Amino acid sequence: MVELLLRKKKLTLNEICNEWDRSAAFDKSDEILNRKTWYKTFEDIEMIYGILIEVTPPEEGYKYYILNPEALKGRDVQQWMLACVAHRNLLEECLGMYNRIDIEGFPSENGMLEPITRAINGNRKMEVVYKRYGQNPKRHIVEPYFIKTYNHRFYILCKFKNGYYFTLSFDRILEANVLKEHFNFPKDLFAEDFFNDYFGVMIPPGDKKPEDIVIRARYDERFYLKDTPLHKSQHIIREELEYVDFSYHLVPSNDFIGAILHQGDRLEVIAPKDLRNQVKTQLEKAYNLYLND
Repeated sequence: MVELLLRKKKLTLNEICNEWDRSAAFDKSDEILNRKTWYKTFEDIEMIYGILIEVTPPEEGYKYYILNPEALKGRDVQQWMLACVAHRNLLEECLGMYNRIDIEGFPSENGMLEPITRAINGNRKMEVVYKRYGQNPKRHIVEPYFIKTYNHRFYILCKFKNGYYFTLSFDRILEANVLKEHFNFPKDLFAEDFFNDYFGVMIPPGDKKPEDIVIRARYDERFYLKDTPLHKSQHIIREELEYVDFSYHLVPSNDFIGAILHQGDRLEVIAPKDLRNQVKTQLEKAYNLYLND
C-alpha cells in the first residue's frame, strides 16, 4: 500500500481495490476487502511506519494519499522494512522472469543473527570466538552495541575490555555465546549517530577526530556522486566544467581510502595533505607491481 501510494500519489478506494486484484499478493480465495479492512490497514501502516494516509474532500474525489511522505526520510530501519516488503511483492510478480533477473545475494549472517540480536536486546555480554584473516582464532568477552551492514556483509560493533570499539564480521565469528552478565548501554547512543563520523565499518584505533576532506571528482563520477553521495556529510564547494570538488567531514579510515582508490583517476584527494600522501603511496605501490612487465 505504501509503495503503491508513493508511486501513484492519489487513488480512490476502487482504484486501490483494482490494484490489489492485480497484485501477486491477492488470492482469489480471499474475502473481498471492504472499506473497514482498508481503514484497519491504514491504521497499521501509521503504527508501524509512522506514515499517515488521508483522504481528499468530496470535491476532489475521495482520493487516498500519503500526508507525510517525509516520514521515511532519515529512518533507515523503517525504509529497510518497507523496501523488503515492496521488493518481495515485486519479485513475486516477476517469478516467471527468473531467467532474466540477476540479483546480488543477501548478506551472509553465518547463523549469528539470532544470538547477537538476543544479546543486544537484553544488553548482555557475549563470548565470541573470532578469526581474523591470517591469524588464529581468539576468544573475546565483548559488549555488543550495534549491527551494521556494509558491502553485502553483516557486522557487529562491540566494545572490548580495553574500552575500544571494534567491528566484527559475522562470517568470521566461529562461536557466539550469550552470557548471563549484563552491561550498561548508554540510552542516548544511537547506531546512526555513532557511525556519522565514519565511513564503512572500520573504526580506526585511538581517539581520532573527524577531519575536513576535499575530494575532486572528474568524468562521470562527478555526476554519480551528486546522485549517490559518498558520505552523509558530502556537499559541493566548487563546480567547474571538468570537475566538481566535494567536501566531507569524517574520520579517514582504510574503508574510505579504499573507496577512493577504487575509482582510479576519477577521484583525487585535494586536502588534507597527509591523506593525499597516503593515497599517493598506495597508488605508487600498485603502480610498482606492473613496472617489470
